[in-house]
Amino acid sequence: MTSTNTTRFSKWRKPIIRIIQNPTKIPKEVRKLVGWDEEAASYAAKDIKEAYNDLSGNCVLLMKPQIPSPNLFWLCYYSDSPLLSTNDYVLRMTGTDQEYPKILTLFINSIPGILQIFALRPEIRGAWSRLDKESVWKHLYVPNPELIENIKRRKLIAAFDEFSNKENGNLQHRLSDPDSFQTSMDQLILESFRFEELSKELQKVHHLLGAELQNLLDVMTFTK
Repeated sequence: MTSTNTTRFSKWRKPIIRIIQNPTKIPKEVRKLVGWDEEAASYAAKDIKEAYNDLSGNCVLLMKPQIPSPNLFWLCYYSDSPLLSTNDYVLRMTGTDQEYPKILTLFINSIPGILQIFALRPEIRGAWSRLDKESVWKHLYVPNPELIENIKRRKLIAAFDEFSNKENGNLQHRLSDPDSFQTSMDQLILESFRFEELSKELQKVHHLLGAELQNLLDVMTFTK
């Protein structure tokens, strides 16, 4: 099975893993040449197909990011087509609301989501953070999809489509640069979900988080 979906936000830097879903598509002489175990291959393909049907989802939550890394862009990713991940958490949502995963991705990557992740994360060697399902993701406050008004929903989806197609810097750069689109994204989320007090202090929060990321980067450098 080859991933052909569009993964958003952009800057998805993980390698694509190709999986053989139907072993019979490979010519018999090739299977014989490589010493193919027909029974084992068929069992593995069936197992993968069932796992995809049962476990795949549209949102990927990072499990062990190096938060100040220049290669960290987002803490949650969205895929137009459901996918599986071997290293991170895939969020499988029930129901027919196909727009909510986009709103959730926007929310987690904005200041309300980032602050919660920083507060909940246990540290590993300073810069490394294990965003464990039990200690972080299960305790994250996220918007109730049933309470998002239609007019706000349309505005949030339009913003997701706009932001996910933009070139963007890494997380540290976006928080440190007041002109980055992180500010626009944060303001939209804060306004949509009525975080009035946080909205007033947004610039200060950006500065403090940017400084914290720099401190973590310094720790990472000293402990190499």
